[in-house]
Amino acid sequence: MKTLVVYVLKSGLKQYYNVRRLWPNADVGFIDCDDYYGPTGYYDRVILVDSTVVSGVTFARAVQVLERYVIYGELLKAGAPLVEGAPVDIILPRPAMSEKRTVFITGFSATGKTGLARGLAQALGEPLVKWGKLVAKHYNTGLYGEGVNVTDYELAYSLLPELEEKLRRAKRFLIIDGVKSPEQVIVISYALLAPALTLFVDTRPEYRLQIATMRRMPDDKYFKERDRLFFEGLVTLRKVGYRVAMDSQVIPDTAIGFFKTLGVRPEILDRFNPYITKKNLLLNYYGMVKNVSPADFEVKAPLLKGYSLRYGDERLDYLATSVRLIDDILDEHTVRFESETGRVVPAYWYENSIAEAVLEAVKLVAKFKAETMIDPSRAIYYMVVGVMRELELEESRRRPTPDDWLVSAVREVAFRAFIAEWLGLDKEREMIRGLRAQAKDDVLGRRKGGREDTEERLNRPTYDRVIGLDYKWIGKAESLEDVLERLGASKGVRELYNRILSEKLVIKV
Repeated sequence: MKTLVVYVLKSGLKQYYNVRRLWPNADVGFIDCDDYYGPTGYYDRVILVDSTVVSGVTFARAVQVLERYVIYGELLKAGAPLVEGAPVDIILPRPAMSEKRTVFITGFSATGKTGLARGLAQALGEPLVKWGKLVAKHYNTGLYGEGVNVTDYELAYSLLPELEEKLRRAKRFLIIDGVKSPEQVIVISYALLAPALTLFVDTRPEYRLQIATMRRMPDDKYFKERDRLFFEGLVTLRKVGYRVAMDSQVIPDTAIGFFKTLGVRPEILDRFNPYITKKNLLLNYYGMVKNVSPADFEVKAPLLKGYSLRYGDERLDYLATSVRLIDDILDEHTVRFESETGRVVPAYWYENSIAEAVLEAVKLVAKFKAETMIDPSRAIYYMVVGVMRELELEESRRRPTPDDWLVSAVREVAFRAFIAEWLGLDKEREMIRGLRAQAKDDVLGRRKGGREDTEERLNRPTYDRVIGLDYKWIGKAESLEDVLERLGASKGVRELYNRILSEKLVIKV
């Protein structure tokens, strides 16, 4: 018998679990008081489903719409009757909403929504679904999504089994990144009985354009076409959900309720962190740096001049400034001391926004690549390794060890190794100088320009806290092994330093 199940929108979707159990092989359609979405033609049996039934008025209206599209032999009405005599042919249990919630992160492309979604998943320890990848797994999406030839109701419904499994593994929240319409939100949240919480991520047009230019995604070539395709659905989601601009300096009033409901505070000091966690911010920076194409972007952030003065090539200042922009955010430095001018100036992230600072940091790497045709991402990878150790200590609050200091110092050591390799200098000697420079900065630079000393508050493994005040001996060491030996480096740390020493860090673009 050819059967069609038709859900009355929106409430009928709450019977999804019962429908799937009773009629697993039926075709599926959706109906509201104005229109029908689904297959047409003749069916032996149509089952019209609503969540609960009182008078049957909703059923009557649905039948009027349905008969314009579907011819049927038998029509049965299914739902949970709330009163005696309710017009129901098939009695279904009354559905109970789950205590779990579906969290939808949406917005136009290249606004930073995936970075925010990933940070939420990391902060909450919850599963993350990338909607675009899930759709592409089951449909031919075409060049930019135009290949999907079903309605948004049908699309979302077809993906429910996989989303159901993800929700089962969630503790409280299932985070879904990239839905394109309210219809998709309705199907998922109602069918899975998990109320929706929606955040629309926006940003300035110029920010979007720069992000789309930087990343290497095939469908970014169809930027305008993609916007037109999903415009109507996304504009509706912008109106009905919470909203946040990726480059907001502080958390806007339109998003406070969203983050409060999740129990997340996405701030560094009083500034909005659109990456939610520091670790996610760092990983997003590295991912963008690794993938960014060479480009001569206009850079707004002031350049640090120390490395060009020391090594005679101002292009090194691009990389040094890039990393420093990120360090200032993670170290919570609100001001920066300009050694060249003697001035104390606001840190770029604090004066502008965290998103703007990350964007500038990536642009500087793109500029370096464009002017040198060298990819520094392997050296930056080791810098990320060092900073990750610091962030682990910040979270765990465990007492730092000499090994912790050596790992965190890899930031400076790897950069010096990269410089030595690029300029033809003694790589080992520059790595030793990098260790000494890091130790010196830890001892003498903690309150540069009168800024707050955040090292102890953030549990940083600084040289003076972990080892002592005498750092000058490092520069006199004959070999890197001598330094590691004196500091009692573990086997793992020695291997890390030897990898940096032996690995090729200067890579042609």
